[in-house]
Amino acid sequence: MKARHSLALLVLTLSLLAPAAISQETGSQIVPVDTAGYRAVLAAARGGPVLVNFWATWCVPCIEEFPDIQRLRSVYGPRGLRVLFVSIDRQADAQTKVARFLRQHGVDFTTYIKKPGNDEGFINAVSSDWSGALPATVLYDAKGALRKILVDKQSFDGLAHLVEPLLAR
Repeated sequence: MKARHSLALLVLTLSLLAPAAISQETGSQIVPVDTAGYRAVLAAARGGPVLVNFWATWCVPCIEEFPDIQRLRSVYGPRGLRVLFVSIDRQADAQTKVARFLRQHGVDFTTYIKKPGNDEGFINAVSSDWSGALPATVLYDAKGALRKILVDKQSFDGLAHLVEPLLAR
């Protein structure tokens, strides 16, 4: 029942955001999110641990860690980990730089891009402990409780060490 409710909430959230979604050639979408949209997407993803990576195409450490986070999704996704990417690039770059980067890295699922405006409100919606520095990786448990905020480039092994205890056995 919970899974059905979560799926329904995710479909509702995406349908509300869909008119603003930017399609890529791969069939995936880049969906603009603001504070309310981020909270809704996060709520819809509950049920297993959720790792949210905030990144940008102009951020060298973001680019360097991207393959490790993709690998984490590949290895732990089947065990219940949800990985969400939120680009902090300018929305005007979504169809060019962001879409190209995601295609080059084989991202074929819906990702997000922060809508312009209210940067401080968005940062605080993630956590008042986050300065807004990139890259940032935020880990939530299955109930949606914030477990960890990591700023700077992360490794597969370091993230796996944090994710494994949160996965259903």
